[in-house]
Amino acid sequence: MSINQDRLNQLREQALNLQAEVGNIQAAMAATEVTGTANDGQVTVTMNAAGDFLSVHVDPYLLEDSPAEEVEAAFLAALRDASAQLKDFAAQRTSSLSTVLDRLRAS
Repeated sequence: MSINQDRLNQLREQALNLQAEVGNIQAAMAATEVTGTANDGQVTVTMNAAGDFLSVHVDPYLLEDSPAEEVEAAFLAALRDASAQLKDFAAQRTSSLSTVLDRLRAS
């Protein structure tokens, strides 16, 4: 085998490893759920890491005793909380992908 063929085989193996890592990240994203909360849990929004909203809960007392603007603000706060958790999760999961990419660059 020539040096070029060895290098090609090495690059192919690295590409397969990268593809497998991306698949693992996608599976983890789809399987992970986060719940954003606001107003001490009076509003909760659950979504998966793929960005799909799964459920919303609003304490009935919040709806009875609060002006619409306060309820809207609580929903927005819960959505932002869930989004922040999702960003943190994605950053953690993709850090391993960065490691693989760094190894590819160094090769």
